[in-house]
Amino acid sequence: MTSRYFFAPLLPLAAAIGLASCGQGPVLAVNEAVVKLNPVESNPSALYFTIQGGPEPTTLEDVLSPSAVRVAMHETVRDPQTNVSRMEPLLRVAVPAKEDVSFGPGGKHVMLYGINLPARRLNEIDLVFVFGNGERIAVTAPIQPMGGAADDGDMGNMKMGNANRAALIGTPAPSSVPTTAMPSDAPAQTD
Repeated sequence: MTSRYFFAPLLPLAAAIGLASCGQGPVLAVNEAVVKLNPVESNPSALYFTIQGGPEPTTLEDVLSPSAVRVAMHETVRDPQTNVSRMEPLLRVAVPAKEDVSFGPGGKHVMLYGINLPARRLNEIDLVFVFGNGERIAVTAPIQPMGGAADDGDMGNMKMGNANRAALIGTPAPSSVPTTAMPSDAPAQTD
């Protein structure tokens, strides 16, 4: 008889929790995260994922990982006149309310530099997505081998000057390979 009286005060709380969960709208989330591991250890790997926008607009400010030396957000941009692609760094990415934002080959993506051996052996990497509204979402993403043009964003026509290559890879380009456009009256680069 006393057990009925013991649970009686908890009934309104249980009802409130049940009703609150019924009306829950969209929740900010990171889905389908996967790292495409570059077979050349000194080159960056790519992180692809989809952000599901929450009830209010926000921004993706950063992606962090204790298993990578450096993490950087980029977007592949193709010049419609020359059909040449280039990567541009992204400081933040707008995430509209109740909409998806995709990071994938040939578009927005995250580059991971120097993925450590434990993550490579486990075939998974821990990531933290930092949003402008103060939310941090922890995700463990599988690491898969990179395979073909679909994974690398079709970078075959990508032009990256020496400065871009150094910023993206951390090493200078060989001086014998001209990688920047020169005006027609400039002397040709020689070694």
